[in-house]
Amino acid sequence: MKRRPGSSGALHLISTATATRLVRLDRVGKIPAVMCLDTNYLDTIGMLSELRVRTSRRVTGALKQPTKSRSSRIGWVRNSRDFTTLKHISAGAALMLAAEYDRISSVTGNPPATIDLHKWDASVKGTLAELGFFDLLRLRVDVPASTGGLMIEKMVSGSEVNMAPVNEAIRRLFDRMGGDPGLRLQLASAVTDAVENVRSHAYPTANPFSVPKWWFTGAVDQASGKLTLAILDQGISIPRALPMKWGLNQIIEKFLSDFSLNFDPQDPANDGQAIELAMTLATSTGLSFRGKGLPKILEIIRGCPEGRLRIVSRCGDYTYSADGSKLIQTHAVPFLGTYLELEALLHQAQP
Repeated sequence: MKRRPGSSGALHLISTATATRLVRLDRVGKIPAVMCLDTNYLDTIGMLSELRVRTSRRVTGALKQPTKSRSSRIGWVRNSRDFTTLKHISAGAALMLAAEYDRISSVTGNPPATIDLHKWDASVKGTLAELGFFDLLRLRVDVPASTGGLMIEKMVSGSEVNMAPVNEAIRRLFDRMGGDPGLRLQLASAVTDAVENVRSHAYPTANPFSVPKWWFTGAVDQASGKLTLAILDQGISIPRALPMKWGLNQIIEKFLSDFSLNFDPQDPANDGQAIELAMTLATSTGLSFRGKGLPKILEIIRGCPEGRLRIVSRCGDYTYSADGSKLIQTHAVPFLGTYLELEALLHQAQP
């Protein structure tokens, strides 16, 4: 096989659901050292976006398994990912990554392989194992239980609104770390509303490379007691769905009156404002863009110590904090779907 740019003649250990063997790599994709929306947004989302685009083409088989050989020669693997460079991954980024690999496995019929798993960072491997990432790949990976860092629940996903596994995951986090039972019920209700409306707005048309599902996880930073609940879909995004929900003419008029900007659902230049407008319409009319849940979520966040709501959709990035402050951004790199993250402290500080 002719060597190409980005290929390696060195031997690497590939692990699949059925075998472990030595291979050589062609066109290796890099993983950022840090995958986190707070500290390395562009590299994190850029890598996920590139992975979606590359695996949404007809030729995807080379990603999932080594090339077959008629002799005992070492085979080659194309389009693999080098996870040995990854040193930290947040709960939200881990969920995004796992959802992409779940989609690839569903579309191709086989889970992607892992390369040099024995060289992966121990904390990254632990977080992904607890999330259930290796279950998607049909690999058994034994790692020590978390003792003081990020405690993350196994990912829950589905295409229907069966909230029992989600509610159970949230309950386990509160049981293990303590916390206000009333807050637990409020957060579970808010997540339920978000899940219920993925089916209504995220996937209006069929796509052979799309998996019409939602994904959820919850995590607690054991040092600070900060709870994170994250849910995402891989649908058409809020900016594109906004005119479908409210009507294109109304959205164009609101964009001009509220932001003095022109609105085009195909143009991501003002995606941050599109999410802000969706929030405004939701809270001013009582009819949430993604269901009845957004006003309820904002009310919960305002009552939570250090509460925060973050919504990322296409190039838009909207953050609402408990003190009422907002941060609206539009990035150069799109997240292909919608990601919603709730943060709160499990315990209020005592006076």
